[in-house]
Amino acid sequence: MKENKLILGFESSQELLSSILGLKNSLVNLTLAACTAVTSFITQYIWDDASAVYFLLFLIMIDTGTGVWKSIRSRTFSSSKLPRVLVISIIYVLMLAISWNAAKHSDLFIWLPGMVYGGLIGTPLVSIYENFAELGYVPKGLIYDIKDKIKSYFKKKHK
Repeated sequence: MKENKLILGFESSQELLSSILGLKNSLVNLTLAACTAVTSFITQYIWDDASAVYFLLFLIMIDTGTGVWKSIRSRTFSSSKLPRVLVISIIYVLMLAISWNAAKHSDLFIWLPGMVYGGLIGTPLVSIYENFAELGYVPKGLIYDIKDKIKSYFKKKHK
């Protein structure tokens, strides 16, 4: 009869270690570990809901895409303005982190994260709508009317 030299079903301790650490799929595991680490960092220091931060960054990317599309169609595209996306993303994340941590450390600022997040979400949403309106895919409508009213109000106020 053949002697069973398997260790809990593994031929060697190296095979056990490889199975535990997923060394056969190291690129996939490294990518997933990096995503998990980023998500943990976000939920600890920036915002309690990482999907909200990802959604904000997604809106920034959509805004950038529609802006590039608009500028290409109007033949005004300039790649020198593309680094703005990185700067805006970093500033938005910093604003979220500051407001979130201020609220965690003092009840006086409990309202701040929601207000900051709402404002940050509104900016790319309006910009995306404006880009689609200028491309002719949606009517200009309400947002442009509101902006005109605000402009005329401030012109009257400063005269």
